[in-house]
Amino acid sequence: MTQISSTGNPKRLQTQINKLQRQNPNSQVSGKVIYENENISTANIKKVETKAIQGYYDKNKQDPPGNQNHPGVK
Repeated sequence: MTQISSTGNPKRLQTQINKLQRQNPNSQVSGKVIYENENISTANIKKVETKAIQGYYDKNKQDPPGNQNHPGVK
């Protein structure tokens, strides 16, 4: 079951946003939910994320902003 953080984002998304903010303190970092299902597991949401990133890469021949070096893409 998806856990929700105090920001209202799913916990996994908020963790990723926080990590990117630490790595890029002078940048505006945001995220968006690409698939809503409160009962999805972390393993399955990673598959959804990878599929979305791969689709962006296939179309644009580059990683989406903020997703450079994503494992499983290309």
